Amino acid sequence: MIFCTQCGHKNETAGRFCEECGHLLKVHTPTPPAAQQPPSPEAKLASPAPVPGSVASSTPTKKMALFAGIGALVIAIAAGGAAFALRSESPSTALFSGLIEQSLLANPAAYKSRYCLDNTQYDGDTILFNSANTAANRWMAVLTHAGLYSELEPEIQDLGFFRTTFLKYEKTEAGKKATDGQQLCFAEGVTVKSVDSFTPPTKLGETQVSKAIVTLQLKNPMPWISEDATKQAGVNRPLEFQDKKVFILKDRKWVLASATDMRIAQSGIRVPEKSQPNAKPTEAGFFSSLLKLFGGPSNPLIGQWKSTMMGVDLPAFEFDADTMTSNAEKIKVRYVVTDKDVTVYPLVGPEVGMVFEVVDANTMRVNLGYEFQIKRIK
Repeated sequence: MIFCTQCGHKNETAGRFCEECGHLLKVHTPTPPAAQQPPSPEAKLASPAPVPGSVASSTPTKKMALFAGIGALVIAIAAGGAAFALRSESPSTALFSGLIEQSLLANPAAYKSRYCLDNTQYDGDTILFNSANTAANRWMAVLTHAGLYSELEPEIQDLGFFRTTFLKYEKTEAGKKATDGQQLCFAEGVTVKSVDSFTPPTKLGETQVSKAIVTLQLKNPMPWISEDATKQAGVNRPLEFQDKKVFILKDRKWVLASATDMRIAQSGIRVPEKSQPNAKPTEAGFFSSLLKLFGGPSNPLIGQWKSTMMGVDLPAFEFDADTMTSNAEKIKVRYVVTDKDVTVYPLVGPEVGMVFEVVDANTMRVNLGYEFQIKRIK
């Protein structure tokens, strides 16, 4: 059944012309998809206009959707890249090991006492020891066996009523290469063996801090330093040792803390509040008032302090009215004295303080990564 497009007559038979008006009938003959024959002129004339919502009319919409999807993808990638760029560096043993190694290369003398000896003065080309000095000559026998010195003929000196025999040792070329000033060095330096562990980043004040336990080892040590004769002569230097390192996060990058950073990270940090204009200074507490009463200083920290732990001397402190000295480093400071403690703030650098807790007039307690007491020397 075919309807005539001219008069609307319903044609029962599948003829080419309308039975009513004779108009050419449009016969739809499906073609295989692969053939895709071009339409005839009659079909072009007879084809209706695209209807909104059809495939043809939806093409621009699909393109717009495609472009929108691509734009969203680009934005997502850019946002992800920005987030990645802003993300802080993650701590790792490899990262910390590399930072320590860089520090050792930049400051080779940091562990010089670990691989250099100063048990006698090595700056001269010859060394004389009294033949009665058994310990000294036993040590020189070690260095002679190692090829750093050669033993010369004994030298006899007339010392008033007595004639004394001295054993004389001359430095070899190998000994000259091993000499550094008045010290004798038996290794090229120190290098990182391993980072054994590190703490998760902890926020102290506004700074992220991580503490690591590392194993360092001597770089190319001379074989004689580990021989039994060396130990019997009183020199026993380990080829590797453990140490603690502190790392801080700066500009989203981990760095090895400097001496100042280390004091900030390891001490009891106190960040003072912003002072208000014309604010009155805090009144000193009972302890400082008591010292004043008995003629002592208003700041109980003024003076020289020292401490030992397990027989090892810890860094000494000396305080005067506006200066703190520790490990030969002198910095300008200011003090805040309370009933319980004295906080020392540097005048230059981060506004953070080291807290010294008052125990009594001659004893202070301080925390520098481990808590210990300091005793007044002067």
